Amino acid sequence: MPNLFKSRFVFRASKSNNGFGTLFIRVTVNGQRAASKPSTGVKVLKENWDSTSQRIIKGKKKEEVNNLLSSIENRLFRIMTRLNDQGKFTADEVLQEYHLDYKEIVFEDVIENFMTYKAKRVKLVTLQTLQKRWNSLKTIMGKDIKRLFNEIDEAYLMRVYENLMDKGDSHNYVCRIIELVKAAYKYAVREKVIRYSPAENLELKRIENKNIKYLTIEELYLIINHEYLSPTTQEAADFFLFQCFTGFHYNEVLNFDYDKDVIWDSEVGEMIFMERRKTEFYNPMPARLPLLAEAKKILEKYDYNLPIPSNQYYNKSLKEVAYLAGIRKPISTKWARSTFATLFAELDIPIETLKEALGHGSIRITEKYYVTVQNQKIMRDINQGAQRLRNRFSKVAGH
Repeated sequence: MPNLFKSRFVFRASKSNNGFGTLFIRVTVNGQRAASKPSTGVKVLKENWDSTSQRIIKGKKKEEVNNLLSSIENRLFRIMTRLNDQGKFTADEVLQEYHLDYKEIVFEDVIENFMTYKAKRVKLVTLQTLQKRWNSLKTIMGKDIKRLFNEIDEAYLMRVYENLMDKGDSHNYVCRIIELVKAAYKYAVREKVIRYSPAENLELKRIENKNIKYLTIEELYLIINHEYLSPTTQEAADFFLFQCFTGFHYNEVLNFDYDKDVIWDSEVGEMIFMERRKTEFYNPMPARLPLLAEAKKILEKYDYNLPIPSNQYYNKSLKEVAYLAGIRKPISTKWARSTFATLFAELDIPIETLKEALGHGSIRITEKYYVTVQNQKIMRDINQGAQRLRNRFSKVAGH
């Protein structure tokens, strides 16, 4: 039989009898109250407190205090739910868990500990990205980063989401900031620094960009056949083309080692077989695909030691690569992988094969390239049909 439990805030007037008092927590389980009533630390005027709604009804800090009370209620509910799943429990056990949860752990420390952990495991560029998100969060939170971790819960993070959106940040960028907080909480729970994640049930899904950006075979040909006068621009072009013929992310090209990652297959010839790694959160399937002649030609050009352009200037160089080749598109490193995928999707390569080549963990990720190709085919077919229709109208008009 499930346990019946509830919690209430109780106003207790101060001894000075000046109208102020402190709110305490009263927990009841199966009709039995806990022996003690811990303080919330909240001091309020009696006239501002409504015991029926269990909220402050007026005052300068009304919203701030009510948010804190909501946070305490949520934490107590989580504790009681957790204990209920384990069987029978008492009100005193609830408060015991409450005090264990209520360690003096500041939100800022939770994030900083996570950043320290990541600093030893990710590349500098990834760490800089995480730091940028943390800086955005610190700016919007202000002094609140010094609050206890349990106060930065789902309700608080939703307000952070709304404030960042109002500031002009994109939905997907804000989602990544929230993901950073959730990952930090998850790490702290795993390390037994905290007992639970206050944001465990918060779900914000990024909006997938359905407009895949890629180069056509004709545009790719323009880059291949253009002679760039600047060695730096030529190296950027070759690096990009190598990505286009392997489907590699920028970081994967950095980690690529011909001697280690290329094996010989008696039927296919040279095969790339390597672990793929995009970010610290990304865990795809290993890359398994033939080393295409076009990609090998680029490797041979540099004696199998590709020059690595700085990520800071690479995308800027690619704009120049495209412009000089006569392509009026703002290409970036991400276009290379999409170009690889769409070119082979256009050739009707089985989707399972392309999934393996791209290292996708799910075939649903690969499907978007086939949808893009199909949509382009529909548009071409309609345009061709419209042209034939115009030709027929012209013939009719001629008669």
